[in-house]
Amino acid sequence: MDRELRARDRAPEGGRLAVLSDLPAGAGLSSSAALAVAGAAALAGLTGRRLDPDAAADAAYRAEHDYVGVRCGRMDQTVVAHATPGRALLLETGTGARREVPLGFRTWVLPTGVDHSLADGGYNARRAECERALEICRRRVPGLPALTGLEPETLPDIMAELPPPLDRRVRHVVTETARTRRAAAALDRGDLAEVGRLMVEGHESLRDDYECSVPQADALVEAALQHGALGVRLTGAGWGGSVIMLAPEAVGSHAAAAACEHLARHFGPAPQPWSTGAAAGMGLDLMP
Repeated sequence: MDRELRARDRAPEGGRLAVLSDLPAGAGLSSSAALAVAGAAALAGLTGRRLDPDAAADAAYRAEHDYVGVRCGRMDQTVVAHATPGRALLLETGTGARREVPLGFRTWVLPTGVDHSLADGGYNARRAECERALEICRRRVPGLPALTGLEPETLPDIMAELPPPLDRRVRHVVTETARTRRAAAALDRGDLAEVGRLMVEGHESLRDDYECSVPQADALVEAALQHGALGVRLTGAGWGGSVIMLAPEAVGSHAAAAACEHLARHFGPAPQPWSTGAAAGMGLDLMP
């Protein structure tokens, strides 16, 4: 972070930060991005020269991507820097375009009890697979900037030219991009049932095509849906962390408790669920 702030003439000559948080470590809730954005802004503030939100997000991204070695995208840092209460943020990672989407409902976070870590290689491996797939796809679509530039209707032909598991990785990226855009449209018109359906489809794709789920997350999703949830899916980069649940207010607390009881019976005790409140944001994750 020091190098990134020095490049922006925003690095203090010495400084000490204290971090206080009640967000569980390894819960897959973008805590590393939040800490990096907050740390960049706080350190720059010690110089008397503030970082604007774009600069804070970029410094946080580069610190994690270039120096820590996690080949993450910019979604988490951008949302941390720009999100406002009661709104979701639709980010087109290819162009950087973003717009706010209404979000007037309550969600629940259900921890899997499996610590999530981006530094253990799983995420970087998926990123490398997507990059290899992109190289192959560019033979068919010259100049393709990213896998997110592929249209869903081209998938059958594209996948036929890709070896496994690259075909499944591409299917996840392309279909998840389309789901995210449809979810934003559903939020615009207040169609929570459609948002929930897309969340479930997204989890199935993360489980089967991207292969970054864990049995505990799958168990939570299945149990929550059986107890009235509209939608449940893994949140964060996968391999543990938490699932996020959308449910009618009348059944949300019961569905969350029942799902966690089911998890405890099959996998042992895990942290308790909590409600985010109506002002929280929900991200549908994309590969950059």
